[in-house]
Amino acid sequence: MKHSCIHIYCGNGKGKSTAAVGLSVRAKGAGLTCACFFFLKNGSSNETPMLKSLGIHTQTAPHSDKFIWNMDEAEKQQFFAAQHDLFLQATQYPCDVLILDEVLDACALGIVSKEELQAFLQQSTAEIVLTGRNGSDFAELADYYTVMTAQKHPYDNGLPARKGIEF
Repeated sequence: MKHSCIHIYCGNGKGKSTAAVGLSVRAKGAGLTCACFFFLKNGSSNETPMLKSLGIHTQTAPHSDKFIWNMDEAEKQQFFAAQHDLFLQATQYPCDVLILDEVLDACALGIVSKEELQAFLQQSTAEIVLTGRNGSDFAELADYYTVMTAQKHPYDNGLPARKGIEF
């Protein structure tokens, strides 16, 4: 029986999603099946077409063009329901390596309960990567726990996100 691990990439620094995507590419290169489920994102980031071209399953939920804090209550409920459905689909997706990008932030928002995610982590046989700002609620379950800390970022000096670098 193979041993699968849980990876957490968290913190306020850049690189969490990039590290998760890199791991999926490495795993695919080793012949493993991979899936990336992107929470709180609209799927327009430039890694998506490349991952698909490599045969890595990618999936997002229907997404609003609004930030959550700009949504009215009905929009928020619809958005949260779609994001929760994405989580349920991810839990049923058969693969060797499962990336749940920004799922920790989905938990912080109450879209996915901590108990739901913990139960899934405890029963899954896949290698699982969780990303998001705060991973401390799941640290006990993690085999890898990496905190990305922002020391300096060009956005702080007014440089907007750049295609191919930040998205």
